[in-house]
Amino acid sequence: MGPIEVEAQLSIPPPPAALKRVSAQPLPAYRFVPGRHPHPTRNPDGHGLERVAELDEREAWLYGLDLFNTRYFWEAHEAWEKVWRAAPNGSRGREVVKGLIQIAAALLKLHLGNETAARSLAERGVRRIEEAAEQHGVWQGLGLHTVARTARERIVDAPAPLVLERAVFELELER
Repeated sequence: MGPIEVEAQLSIPPPPAALKRVSAQPLPAYRFVPGRHPHPTRNPDGHGLERVAELDEREAWLYGLDLFNTRYFWEAHEAWEKVWRAAPNGSRGREVVKGLIQIAAALLKLHLGNETAARSLAERGVRRIEEAAEQHGVWQGLGLHTVARTARERIVDAPAPLVLERAVFELELER
């Protein structure tokens, strides 16, 4: 395998060209991948994600959607963590956001080559979202049944070998 093929396997697939953003926040300079890039907030050369602390929960939610959809999996997790921390314990919203955080982490694990961890994290995230969907199929404009079904098909139940390019998907708000 030549260097170009290896690099292609190490890259995160680009987002769709026609992707509609839902947040006005700028995207970070790079997609953080542990062991390959400077840590965004702990390393002076990191891209920083301090602006998340300044956002209200609604804007952090929307920014997390944009980050996920543009394949910034670690950064989406960070934005959604603010939403998760603000949600009341045991609330449906807290479970949905935790599930999305786990799915984003699963995609990052898959990118790092750990298929077993990716499937396990995605399974836990999908279960959380499926349970929340039983109460109501939509949370903050996100169709929960669609998210759970897509993540289950593309990550949890996808045939081996699990490939990041076929596993990634976009989160769309219902209108």
